[in-house]
Amino acid sequence: MNSSIEKQVEEMVEDLIHTSFDKYKRLKLVGLAITADDPKLQAFMKELFAVAEKHRPEMIEMKGGAAV
Repeated sequence: MNSSIEKQVEEMVEDLIHTSFDKYKRLKLVGLAITADDPKLQAFMKELFAVAEKHRPEMIEMKGGAAV
C-alpha cells in the first residue's frame, strides 16, 4: 500500500479512537450504511472500525448509578 494512504488510514483510526462514544457510533452507522452497495468499500470500513475498536476504551453502560 502507498505510504501516503497508510498514513491517512492510521490518522483515521487515531481519530476514531479518540472521538466520543456517541459520535463514534454515529460515524460507524453512517459509514457502514453508505457503503452497503460496495462490498470492497464496506469491507474496508468494517476493518477500519474493527481496528479502532481494539484500541478504544471499553464503555460500560450505567443505569441508575450501577454498572450493567
